Amino acid sequence: MPTGLRSTALKKAKVSVLSKRFSVRKGFQIVGDESAVYGMGEKLIGWGEANDEAINSSIVADALEDASPFHQEFDWDDASAAYKQRLRHAGYLRQAIQMHVIYSNDPGHEVLLSPAVVVYPTPDIIDETTPEAAWRPQVTRAAFTQEDVMNNEKYRNFHLQRALVDMANFEKKYSYLEELSEVFAVIAKATAKHGKKKR
Repeated sequence: MPTGLRSTALKKAKVSVLSKRFSVRKGFQIVGDESAVYGMGEKLIGWGEANDEAINSSIVADALEDASPFHQEFDWDDASAAYKQRLRHAGYLRQAIQMHVIYSNDPGHEVLLSPAVVVYPTPDIIDETTPEAAWRPQVTRAAFTQEDVMNNEKYRNFHLQRALVDMANFEKKYSYLEELSEVFAVIAKATAKHGKKKR
């Protein structure tokens, strides 16, 4: 939450910060140690009211200094960094192109899919009672398009459950935003209708 919004929220709740610490979010990797993470966190708080582009520019500018806690997080070999950026742009291009499909069983409805072939886990080797733990695309080498998944009830159901888990995580992350209450209501409705019943 940007600094200004955080301050406003605290004033409304009439609370103050007793302590604070910084940690690395699950799924992310940081080269620096605990003190570097703290240093990065402190700097980010200072830039909290800027927009994303301004904050990113501030991080890069700060990281140019050897003493910056951000410095060791960057690849300073220009050739290597340029290649990594091209890979990121390739991922962007994969997401930018969409495919319009009309299925024979529903000729009046057009479905948007990604034309890129991606690796999906095959449901027959998955413990479907724990979709979070089972999300292991690298376990299988079978490649399916989204069209394959849409046409296979078992595959489709697996990915539906995965989507519900992702939406639940989204709600946990942003539950403090009252403006998203309507979105959370839709998530709850979808989960009640399509979610797996706990045994």
